[in-house]
Amino acid sequence: MARQASPYSIIRRKDSKTYRLTLTPSCGLPDRVCSEWYRCSFQHFPPELADYRNPKTLSAARVGALALIEYLKKGQATGSALRSRSQDITVGAWVVWATGLLTLLSWRLSWVLGEPYTPASKVAY
Repeated sequence: MARQASPYSIIRRKDSKTYRLTLTPSCGLPDRVCSEWYRCSFQHFPPELADYRNPKTLSAARVGALALIEYLKKGQATGSALRSRSQDITVGAWVVWATGLLTLLSWRLSWVLGEPYTPASKVAY
């Protein structure tokens, strides 16, 4: 019988004697969520899991990892744990970004000089 994959891996740092957590795809969460929790400290836990932020033993770290997985699964089910990716942008956010260009001093100077799209200004935007 094959060995089942662990839903997480915990590494103890020797310099600070703290633990780091990595969620694996076998925990049942999407790959994007697992990649966000790659080699993260327990200090990065959400405020709801503040009791698990400072594990002293490996067994306490395991309990904290399972609590985090359950928290993230519950968040995925309710939709509260969904984050927008850096490439995703809504129409309203794009309008705010585009109108924000008008307030930039460098953009206004380029527009007055008649060169709103110089190679240097493209890099700055």
